[in-house]
Amino acid sequence: MSEVERPEITFPCPNYVIKVIGDTGEGYKEFVVATINELAKDFDANKIKVNPSKNGNFVSYSFTITAESKEQLSNINDVLRGDKRTRMVL
Repeated sequence: MSEVERPEITFPCPNYVIKVIGDTGEGYKEFVVATINELAKDFDANKIKVNPSKNGNFVSYSFTITAESKEQLSNINDVLRGDKRTRMVL
């Protein structure tokens, strides 16, 4: 079985989409926004897309940044996944 190769990202990478799925609850959106504000200099919180799940237990936040490096993306992933409310980061 052959393995599919992931495309290589060229940095900086404008319009890099990140999607975070987590539990609904007070303060989670603020945590996501604060994290991205700290780690991505061009993040615009006014353009974040919010999509609650059908049953209301989860919410997804989608947004774009200019990805500057693999390290930046790794840091964003680590901080977001470090919160117990986060279920998935794509």
